[in-house]
Amino acid sequence: MEISYYDYLRDVGSVYIARNRVLDCLKKNEWNMLRTAREMKTTRDTVRLIRGLFQAGGAGSLEDRRKGPKVPHNKIEPQVEKLIKDEYDQGSIKTLTNFRKFFNNKYQISYSYKVFRRVLKDKRKKRKPKRIKKHKKAYWREKIKIPFKFWQFDPKYLDDIEYFYPQMVNLNLPRYQLGFRDVVSGTTFISYTYSLSKSVVENSLVRFLAHLTKFDIPLNNFIIQTDNGGEIIGSTVKKDLPFFTKAVSLFGGEHRRIPKGACWKQGYIESYNHTCELDFYQVEDFKSLKDFIEKAFTYQLVYNLLRCQDGLNDKTPFETARKYYPNLNEKFFIDLPPIIYKGDEPSPAYLPAGKAGFLEEKGVDLFRVEPTKTTLFPIACHH
Repeated sequence: MEISYYDYLRDVGSVYIARNRVLDCLKKNEWNMLRTAREMKTTRDTVRLIRGLFQAGGAGSLEDRRKGPKVPHNKIEPQVEKLIKDEYDQGSIKTLTNFRKFFNNKYQISYSYKVFRRVLKDKRKKRKPKRIKKHKKAYWREKIKIPFKFWQFDPKYLDDIEYFYPQMVNLNLPRYQLGFRDVVSGTTFISYTYSLSKSVVENSLVRFLAHLTKFDIPLNNFIIQTDNGGEIIGSTVKKDLPFFTKAVSLFGGEHRRIPKGACWKQGYIESYNHTCELDFYQVEDFKSLKDFIEKAFTYQLVYNLLRCQDGLNDKTPFETARKYYPNLNEKFFIDLPPIIYKGDEPSPAYLPAGKAGFLEEKGVDLFRVEPTKTTLFPIACHH
């Protein structure tokens, strides 16, 4: 393996010898600067400089003719350096500012702060660098390991996407996206709404949980993680638990809310939001509301069934989930297409008995009888 030009220069300590080596390589390559620069592991500017010196004055012009000082102007005598180090080791003054004053007063000299910093560079106690917390890559994937046990939910604002916004206004497209994403397999289901209200989030949650129940996905000890938005937790003064928490608990799961300021804990769903923005909202043109929802459904199917992901070892979410659920088929991903909520739907918490048709279709009844009561009916599954 050829040694680089600058490594060779450091080894031989002679600019003339190092430049001659480049010149020999240049002649061998028939004055091809690019090939010579690659072989010598240097830049074309360096090769061009050596070629110009040789053409101007022959081999003698390759000598180092710099007129700068051979010794730095701030270099002090070795005996003075030794004296500074000895005084520093013997004394109790360790801060450079105070030691400089002490040394200059004692020996009646006026060395600058930089001199002491350079001389005592190896002796001073080095501060420990500030520790930067590095979040483990795919932390929850390594900890949970089983798909559909840990979901993240997050609403995404669509009115700040430059390419999508004009179409949203002209075609009256929804302003918000609601997404559930499994952190292990990457499986993602989305829906849309014109108004980001608490009732819309509750309806999307019930529809999502009903879908998992319909396909016999085990829901014991599962987790749905969210942020602390008002559309999820409702009133901050209300002492009663929000419907979102109660609904997840009824299915045997846990509603986990991230701490304040820990938005990175929602990294999996935020990663999907970013990918979806780049691959879908920033590039697609829509002709109508129907065209929009059809393309959104297509993108969801492609993402779950066909798109390989680096974090899943170049596998699709479907392949990753099927490893643990052999009976899982494509119907699981097809039967939950994106829908659009108008924003004025009643909350499933207050639907009277017998009027929750969209829940009965999915095989789950989940509602409260009276708005004033807080007791939730048990889940009735019809298979």
